[in-house]
Amino acid sequence: MAFSLNLINVLKNPNFKKIILFNKIYLFTILFLSFISASIYTSFPLITQFFILKVYRNNNLSLLFYATVVFFILFLFKIFIDIKIEKYKNKFFLKVEKNIKELILEKYESKLFKYITFKSDLSSKHLHMYLLLIRTVYNNLLDIVKILIVSFIIFFFDRHLFFYFLYSIPFFFLFYLIGKKIQLTSNYFVEKKDKFSNINSFELLIKNVLDKRLNPKESKKVFMNHLENNLKKRIINKSRFIPLNVVMRSFISFYRLFYLAYFGYYMISNYVQISGLIVSLLYITILIRPIIRILESLNFYTICHRSFYKINSLYKRN
Repeated sequence: MAFSLNLINVLKNPNFKKIILFNKIYLFTILFLSFISASIYTSFPLITQFFILKVYRNNNLSLLFYATVVFFILFLFKIFIDIKIEKYKNKFFLKVEKNIKELILEKYESKLFKYITFKSDLSSKHLHMYLLLIRTVYNNLLDIVKILIVSFIIFFFDRHLFFYFLYSIPFFFLFYLIGKKIQLTSNYFVEKKDKFSNINSFELLIKNVLDKRLNPKESKKVFMNHLENNLKKRIINKSRFIPLNVVMRSFISFYRLFYLAYFGYYMISNYVQISGLIVSLLYITILIRPIIRILESLNFYTICHRSFYKINSLYKRN
């Protein structure tokens, strides 16, 4: 059975907060700039509408020139902000990685042999997965902001379009339930326990076998069991979410086809003009993408739940 982990669980975890809030001002600066960038991005359909309804219809070249200059400056400003965000993010994640490694050293300072033999995956596999989880949380928060902004704009831009989009919510909810069903029925690998089963890498296994002074026959048996066990584990881990990924891609393709096919009904029933059609399609595209990204990231929370709890447990004292 899969462990339950989601965005809310992650954000509520006190140890997770300690790890990411090492510098609140720095983190909030990243989030603030990211929200500004997202707001500019979601305003592009409004700019398109302004060009179609105001600039081109008035046939005013001076207005076209000034509007183009303003739009270009806004575009450059967004690029500048995005560059700043990426630089801040790189520094932030490198600092988080350093802080976690310091926690590992602090906890296992007097038990290095135990760490090297049994816990070395903390600084490799689990640390890597934990950093990916933080990036996923960041992207999910950003996508939620985009969804809220675009939903707000659509509601006041075209309420018929807003309510038309609400028809798609049952499909998203259905896909969420299908995804949870696949996660809950996914098989987990059960390792055969022996005195070498907790050794995390093949190199450390070799060292341990040499320290035990096993004869060649016993050594070969240990190595073959380790390789076979590791192969089964990796096959199951690699295959566990194939059904979910296939269903996800199929769902996305079906949903896009369904929505575009029935968009014609909305056009006819509401007498949508070409200007409204262009802007509406831009809004729908911007709105659907973050929703799909959030759905796609749901299984990742399950994949890295073990790393999440292992890294957070560094704050627990033995």
